[in-house]
Amino acid sequence: MSVTAGSSTSSALRLKLESRTMPGKIDGFWWPHSRDLYAEATQLVDEFPKVLGRVTRILFSAPDWDNELNQQTKRWLQTKNSRIKIGSFPDDDTNLLILRTDRETRLVLLVVPPGSSVADASELVSQTVLRDGNKIGSDEH
Repeated sequence: MSVTAGSSTSSALRLKLESRTMPGKIDGFWWPHSRDLYAEATQLVDEFPKVLGRVTRILFSAPDWDNELNQQTKRWLQTKNSRIKIGSFPDDDTNLLILRTDRETRLVLLVVPPGSSVADASELVSQTVLRDGNKIGSDEH
């Protein structure tokens, strides 16, 4: 089962992931609109598909974002309905974001760089293999 969030508006959440998960591979991708972690992660949490649960924690690759963690001040992300604990992988440039949900689900998302063209984003996504071995967007389930 594929879950896609977003609409045709330019500020819509651009998220595609598979609901089946297996350890060791990518669950899907997220294409934020900017390198502002706090603005983009807030939208991700607020618009995250309810069928998958509520996001409770985010781990991110720090070089992907312009924001810096300022000691204690930015270890939490305030969203519309919750406060989410966030943290980074030290000196890691994997372009990954890991989400944990209230259903004890761990989702690994590939972060498509925000400045990517549609063609570049499509190419990156088409080259990324999901946890079940299928490529993102594949209908071979």
